Amino acid sequence: MNSLCATLYGSTNWERWQILRLPGDEVHALSELFRALTTQGKELTPPQFPATKLLFDASVGAALLIEPEPVSPALLGVQGDRHTVGLCRNLNALTDLDKLLTLGANFQKGNGGALSAAMNGAMKTFETACRNRVLEAVQSDPRFDREGADFFDTLEFRLRTLFRPDYIEIAPISPSTYWMDRPDGWSWIYASRNDFQWPVTLSSGTEDEVMRGGAVKFISLVSVRDGLELVPMRDGNALTCGLLIPLLFRGKRLGLVKLFFARNIIPAQAETTALAILQNGLSLIFDRTAEYLRTQRMAMVDGLTNLFNHRFFLTQLRTEHQRSVRYGGVMTLLMIDVDGFKNYNDTYGHLAGNRVLAWVAAQIRRNVRDIDVVARYGGEEFALILPEVRAEQGLAIAEKIRKAISTTDITTDEGEHLAPITISCGVTDSQGCKGPEEMIDRADRALYWVKRNGRNLVRLAAVEG
Repeated sequence: MNSLCATLYGSTNWERWQILRLPGDEVHALSELFRALTTQGKELTPPQFPATKLLFDASVGAALLIEPEPVSPALLGVQGDRHTVGLCRNLNALTDLDKLLTLGANFQKGNGGALSAAMNGAMKTFETACRNRVLEAVQSDPRFDREGADFFDTLEFRLRTLFRPDYIEIAPISPSTYWMDRPDGWSWIYASRNDFQWPVTLSSGTEDEVMRGGAVKFISLVSVRDGLELVPMRDGNALTCGLLIPLLFRGKRLGLVKLFFARNIIPAQAETTALAILQNGLSLIFDRTAEYLRTQRMAMVDGLTNLFNHRFFLTQLRTEHQRSVRYGGVMTLLMIDVDGFKNYNDTYGHLAGNRVLAWVAAQIRRNVRDIDVVARYGGEEFALILPEVRAEQGLAIAEKIRKAISTTDITTDEGEHLAPITISCGVTDSQGCKGPEEMIDRADRALYWVKRNGRNLVRLAAVEG
């Protein structure tokens, strides 16, 4: 259905209109006030805009237009009986309206002070409501200890509640800060339907421009001219407009939030003004969460490999062993050692050795589940805790890791090919072990059997003679 607001939006005189959203009872009260304060008022429904009600009085130079949701969709999601209301008292804008609708009204400048005062009061109330809605979205449950799926799911829920978008992409500059092991370029995506699940890609120039500009950007009509690349939609469905929200804190770039809609949003000034509050709130959440997680990880994460450290590993091993005993389950422990690492260090130097350890850590992490605990046990030795995994399954996982490492070439930053890396691994599960110390002892014995008998192998502790 055609929208008069949408037709006027983007015109040179659109900013002359005072736009707000009101529930039905307040719209009725404002309409009655308009009628009471104008002496020659007229009311009509333009044939080309059948959902629009227009009240105007040419003698005082005033027009009031009313459209229901979703004919004139709001930027901030609304529910229930809600209308877009616009008041205009600017002669240039009213002349444009007259020509568009062929009213023949001959608008004159008149005394509409009481009408303007009433609208200004309603505008202030609406502005306050917009600010409060945005503040509620960023300040409710103000915790900074979330990470991983919990962190991004919470942000997604808040944005969906506030805007009802069809596409959300939360793209942090450093994803692993908020979700360990997430690679650079990773982002969290929500789509209201399958047609919209593909990433909305920005050109590098557009993204840099938005980040440097520092302000929220509203895109009223999505096109390649905005530096956007969208997958073509089926059946005419498309993302038509959206928001780009750069996340910045004290000059530091933290990320970018993309919100897109399959409806043609008509933003009110109060809604777009409130976006600055949202931007500041989201940026603060990102910065404080990153600082909290960084502090926490310093106590439990190895700085070189970004894996858990020896102390945290022992705590988790004890916890998982107790859980397996209590609930009659099972867990598996893998102890991994890089073969010939001392000789490697002596040949290529300690910096190259450090890069190799970080590379091995990444290979291990890439080949296990998110719930598995991967730790640097010490030196060139790594340890893995696999909850709800039996030893035979753990052996297969260990073999998968061994193959991934031994078959992948390693090159220096200068492109020099280094000697291949191999690992040895001992595997055991919690069955028959009285405590975590016994698990470590059994896995260690299996590991050192491999070291004495050829290396580049995995061995199950339970089959030792």
